Amino acid sequence: LYDKSSMIAINEPGSMFYFYVPHPRLWWCNGMGKPNLYEFTCEFTIGKQVISEKVAFGIRIIELAVQPDHFGTSFSFVLNDRPVFIKGASWIPADNFLPRVTTEKYYMLLKGAQESHMNMMRVWGGGVYEDDRFYNICDSLGIMVWQDFMFAEGMYPADLHFQQMVSLEVRQQFFRLSEHPSVSIWCGNSGSTDSWKNNRSEKGRGITPADSAKIVAGYNKLFLEEIRKIVKTADRNAIYWPASPTAEADNVAAFRNGDVQYRGVWWGMDPLKSYETYVGRFMSGYGFQALPSMISIREFAGNCNSLNDTWLKNHQKHPGGFERIAEYMLRDYPVPDTFCNYVYVSQLVQSDGISRAIQAHRRNRPYCMGTLFWQYNDCWPATSWSTVDYFGRPKLLQYALKELYAPVLVSVEEENDSVFVYIVNDDTSTHAGTISFRYMNFDGTILNEGQVPAVALHGTSSIPLVFKRSFFMDSAITVNGVLSLVFYYENEQTVRRVHYFDSPKNLQLPKNPGLKIIVTPSSVSGTFFISITTKQLAKSVYITLDGQDARFSENGFDLLPGEERIVTLTGDFEKSEIENSLVLLSLNALAN
Repeated sequence: LYDKSSMIAINEPGSMFYFYVPHPRLWWCNGMGKPNLYEFTCEFTIGKQVISEKVAFGIRIIELAVQPDHFGTSFSFVLNDRPVFIKGASWIPADNFLPRVTTEKYYMLLKGAQESHMNMMRVWGGGVYEDDRFYNICDSLGIMVWQDFMFAEGMYPADLHFQQMVSLEVRQQFFRLSEHPSVSIWCGNSGSTDSWKNNRSEKGRGITPADSAKIVAGYNKLFLEEIRKIVKTADRNAIYWPASPTAEADNVAAFRNGDVQYRGVWWGMDPLKSYETYVGRFMSGYGFQALPSMISIREFAGNCNSLNDTWLKNHQKHPGGFERIAEYMLRDYPVPDTFCNYVYVSQLVQSDGISRAIQAHRRNRPYCMGTLFWQYNDCWPATSWSTVDYFGRPKLLQYALKELYAPVLVSVEEENDSVFVYIVNDDTSTHAGTISFRYMNFDGTILNEGQVPAVALHGTSSIPLVFKRSFFMDSAITVNGVLSLVFYYENEQTVRRVHYFDSPKNLQLPKNPGLKIIVTPSSVSGTFFISITTKQLAKSVYITLDGQDARFSENGFDLLPGEERIVTLTGDFEKSEIENSLVLLSLNALAN
């Protein structure tokens, strides 16, 4: 944009200058446009010494709309004057030993997030300020960053010395990271208000009213005054949010104002369906555990084949984690009698729960304008809330996110005697077409079908189709019937959703649905196409290569009667090797 005549001589220490970029290509987050970046080169000449620095930067305006309305107070991000529905997760350190995190691992994890249509990562306040490489990759992939300052789940000293140390830390990190267009919001702490509420009431802590008043005063001084002042002095346009969540989730008002973290499922043992009820203005935390894949378990626990294995238990840091997984499994799923199948079903339960939450959050747009589940990655091999394990292997939820976070979503909500079909459109343009429905038995017999025109305005959640519950509720077919929905719109694009009217453990799935597999090498070395067909409904089809590390384009999907799914497999294999070691599992084999 500029030639040498545009160079500026700076003679005064601490001088500042501005430059103008006409008609800039704006930086957009994933799903909203391209994350356009510019490269700025700055050379300082001091006598004969030349110091050169190159900085990549993006031009964008990010605002946080926190406005009173007839519900309470909104909480939504606006990027370049466009509202953005936030879709993402919390990020924790990618390794307990930070120097082991390579650029390749950063990129692999963040590229996987981008491919799952995520547009934000929350750098959790109980971890670390990440390496520059993390933020550079987020800049290039269009992933916005919710940056916590490193305070989480506790109260902090109020003395002057500690606050001076905090001030230095905040200044250093703000000036290091604020140049990144991806860094969108600065949050004072994660969960400290919740932690204070829970801990101060515990017996035996000896916290007096005077102690309590001093602690709260120190908290307010640190997070409501000092950190805010530093951030706003450095950049008056920067977004600062003192604490997340805004209020405790057991307060009804918390779901009407600001951000909220719902922990009733898992921590409170609420049913998975509760995710559909507890929807706030911005859901900044919720989660569910699952075991990592068998090949990952073998890497850290050897030939483990039981939940009682010592190595496995040492890699589960929630004291009642396995018991909670078992309880939720017992409620809604068939409980397997082998450890390998138990691992598989644990991932189905996690995917089921988080899927319910994400769909409910997106259906309630614009009341709710964001969803960040806990958590995306792992810092060590473990049974945890992550959707990608320590070794970078996806759990079934990670595969499901490609549909759950896609720009256009078809979703179903049952309420009283009605069944509502939603189309949620987070895309930048309106889509028009038809939505077709088929209600069928598991053997493929069509019980009812039809189609209606549908228009999905961009940035909306709409209901193009409503059924009376009695339309599906013939008692003879509720446990072996499935509703298939497809939204067809321009350029032959489709979005699909299948919906069942009973829990998986009650479904009368055919034991042998007639699954068939054909493996075909592609023209690209190390890539194969796996064609999977079925005669009858096959639920939660899961593909693995026995004892080998293989990457699949999708997994854990349902196949309708007569349907074909082509999955891409990548890895250094021979065709015969794949055919001999391919393991195909579905929930049908575990059904009662």
